[in-house]
Amino acid sequence: MGQLHIEAVALVDGECALCNRITKFAVRRDPALRLRFAALQSEEGQHLLELYGLDPDSRDTFLLLTHGCYFTRSTAILELLGMLRGGWRLLRGFKGVPRVIRDALYVLVAVSRHRLNLFYKGPNALGSSCSMADARLLQGSLLTGEQEVERFWQRQQELKRNRIQQERKPLNAKDDGG
Repeated sequence: MGQLHIEAVALVDGECALCNRITKFAVRRDPALRLRFAALQSEEGQHLLELYGLDPDSRDTFLLLTHGCYFTRSTAILELLGMLRGGWRLLRGFKGVPRVIRDALYVLVAVSRHRLNLFYKGPNALGSSCSMADARLLQGSLLTGEQEVERFWQRQQELKRNRIQQERKPLNAKDDGG
């Protein structure tokens, strides 16, 4: 699995049934295994938060790390949907809605997400934490180990450098050397 190209990592609250369901939903629609998932509370999640300079104690947001940058809240969800197979990528069109409105809706759901655990009928029902690691569906989709985190981080830094170089090119520069 480590040799596959990881395009993005989603960091989710590992103690949230809603986050667990979103993760399973995305995994089913990512047959190329371009996405990886990690709990914010996991060693991998904590390491990535530190590398990106984000608060390692934050549990109230969904993060998508991709192309050398990160997205949070509603933008992260829409970017994730844009990476999935099927018509789900059309929902990225909602990025046209002002972020303040999208994030207000996100916060409404996020504030009540742990109460939603009471309605979760999976093996971790009744509000107990949802262990992403015990789901066979997620095998190969979880970000595992420090080496995989470091490889992902190095690739993201390379993409970021390339993006910065492209932004610095004069408008009339040509890529073909001519």
